[in-house]
Amino acid sequence: MSRFRRLTLVGIITLAGSSILHCGNKEENKENPRPIAYRSIQQIDSVDSQPSLDSQFRADEQEIWLPEQEYGWWISDQDIDPAAYSKELLNMQISPESPDRAAAPWRTIQVPGNIAAAFPERDDFTGEFWYRKLLYVNDPSDVPVALELGIIGDRDVLYVNGVQVGHTGTWDAAGPQAYDRERVYVLPENILNRNGLNVILIKVRGYFTYEAGILKDHTRITPAAAGLRDFYLTGLLNVLVLVVYFSVGSYFLFLFVRRRVERENLYFALFAYALVAYQFLRTQIKYEIGLDLLLLKRVEYLALSGMAPLLYTFVRNYFHLPARGYFKWQDRIMYLPIAIAAALAVMVMVSSDINDWNWFNNTFYLPTFGVYVIVLLVIIAYSIYKGDRDAIYMMIGILFFMIAIGVDTATHLNYLNIPRILGYVFIMFVLSLSLILANRFVRLSIQVEDLNRNL
Repeated sequence: MSRFRRLTLVGIITLAGSSILHCGNKEENKENPRPIAYRSIQQIDSVDSQPSLDSQFRADEQEIWLPEQEYGWWISDQDIDPAAYSKELLNMQISPESPDRAAAPWRTIQVPGNIAAAFPERDDFTGEFWYRKLLYVNDPSDVPVALELGIIGDRDVLYVNGVQVGHTGTWDAAGPQAYDRERVYVLPENILNRNGLNVILIKVRGYFTYEAGILKDHTRITPAAAGLRDFYLTGLLNVLVLVVYFSVGSYFLFLFVRRRVERENLYFALFAYALVAYQFLRTQIKYEIGLDLLLLKRVEYLALSGMAPLLYTFVRNYFHLPARGYFKWQDRIMYLPIAIAAALAVMVMVSSDINDWNWFNNTFYLPTFGVYVIVLLVIIAYSIYKGDRDAIYMMIGILFFMIAIGVDTATHLNYLNIPRILGYVFIMFVLSLSLILANRFVRLSIQVEDLNRNL
């Protein structure tokens, strides 16, 4: 018998039986709730293993169900009563042969991923949406549990089995609340059913028109202590790395103070400070200092607008290039991307609409990175051709740095879902500069010795 015929027969028998029970005994009908398909439910046998809750199929495969990969996340743009809906699902029986009565009006969705993938007919995602995830937990341990929900744009409210257990952001606020903040919610005691079905509902509301929902990072269920430890250790590591970079920038500033004719040291110090500010404001630790998100984002965008021009100016001043021919025209052409960076900085200072900043950044500023890459490679390649050994070390560091910028830009534009790597890869650039400074010091020492010998 085909699957369709079998499901049809089961459906007829179910409808007939429920009609008879309804006519004969309403109380008995309440004790035999409707079935729910097992395929929508993810089984959790051990919270200690920190199982991932990410989707096991792509959003464009909504009608393709693969063995052991059928459970996932669902999304709806309808109004949901979390308490009533959770109660309805919890009262359902679980049956492998039943149609999925929990499906309508829900659509499957990739998590993490943009809600837009599940609603191609929409062009504005600033409204309210509901996520649904069903978990069958079979773990009798009594350790406190946390849900890690990744980065949600922009605000959210979490319900577990119909009970609100946490929220992030002010729901009706006009400004952005937490569109780049990771969510880690520690569940209250006795909220999670340790031996049965659990209904996870998340109400979200976007800030940007083009994206919303659980956008990046990962989702998982974990012991609360382990989840919080990982969260804060990651933040601490990021801060320690940035302290090192701040020290490097300060050292170059000290070199400039001692020898003001070497202006490249000043430009690199300012670049390092801008990078430290930008990377710090991309970490989760920034939410611990209690400042307004708009202010933090303003400083972040200002730092971003200065990074590319300062890096170019540093390299341009480090290598002594002829002020004629190609390089004369190159210097003139570079006024345009530098002017675009300045325009972004002015917009950030005079406007308070992050939508405008984001649009200008994605449309005009980020595309100029390609120009900076080409120009920097040409400058360094020319210096290598002229026999400058420092340029070889600079090229190695710049290549690592540019790859990291490319990866982080793809992550920013949601083409990749991986942690940002610029803050870690920058160490390669710093090492290349250390070799350059060491060589410069050796050359200077040799020159001093020769001068003393001649005197």
